[in-house]
Amino acid sequence: MANLFFVFSWWYLSLVKDFWEDYVLGRFVYNLNLTNTLPMAKNISQPLFQDNSGIGKFVSFIIRFMWIGVGSCISLVVTIPFLLFGISLAVLPFLPIIQLIRYIVLSL
Repeated sequence: MANLFFVFSWWYLSLVKDFWEDYVLGRFVYNLNLTNTLPMAKNISQPLFQDNSGIGKFVSFIIRFMWIGVGSCISLVVTIPFLLFGISLAVLPFLPIIQLIRYIVLSL
């Protein structure tokens, strides 16, 4: 029984945790940088093309706000396969246990 606990602890504390940090979150942040979303979010209040007039600041805010929305959506869509694989990786150790319980219940 102790070995089963060690397998589950290794699976969730090492394998699944590393996968979520490295692939899912890492891929999301990489795609945010690839679509230039993070620099736009950091400089959302800065005027675009150094146009310090009121209209220039307003237009630059609108452009950057739309850029952040589109870039975030693109990054999320690209990250969805990794997210689904991460969820299936988290559920995978329970499948043999569920099948065993199902077999026992159906054989009664």
